[in-house]
Amino acid sequence: MNAAHLHLISVHVPVVGTWIALALVGSAALWRSEILFRAGLGVFLACGLFAGVAYWSGPPAWEQIEQQREISRSLVEDHAVIARAAFLATIVQAVLAGQILFRLLQEEPVGSILRVVFAVGLVIIGSLLVWSAALGGRISHPEVRPTAVGQQLPPRQLLNPSRCSRSHFPARHPAGGCICVRFVQPVPQAESAEIV
Repeated sequence: MNAAHLHLISVHVPVVGTWIALALVGSAALWRSEILFRAGLGVFLACGLFAGVAYWSGPPAWEQIEQQREISRSLVEDHAVIARAAFLATIVQAVLAGQILFRLLQEEPVGSILRVVFAVGLVIIGSLLVWSAALGGRISHPEVRPTAVGQQLPPRQLLNPSRCSRSHFPARHPAGGCICVRFVQPVPQAESAEIV
């Protein structure tokens, strides 16, 4: 397993897990359940650990894919900036979750304001993580990159599955079976010179 694999595996846990933690915390408030609240805290603490792995495996993953194919540096930098903000917010929220969990384990009351602050933090961090994941997806998936107004996606070439390589995107054919799609850069048109 290399850094790119580790990054892809670990990055999905905090993105999905933060929203699961929010659902548990929201359910705990709705049904007045301390067990659900503690479960939400525990899920988020686990998300914090995976967020650390995802954050620190990002630069080595970039170095690996940079050697394999040409990728826009601006895509990677946009992803890195939002990922850093999400990671720093996750650290702060994990410290808060740990503090709340210790208070609960010592059977001290946790005020409703602290619970609301924690829930709002989950919404903010979850949104940052989703944004970061969307930007990260654009690095390896050109089909999810936004196009300029009026600009078409690059033409695609369908290939026999036996000719697929890492630069192709596997897809399911509507009639059954697998096909591979490769984005082909259009050949620039020669500009005609004007005679003045």
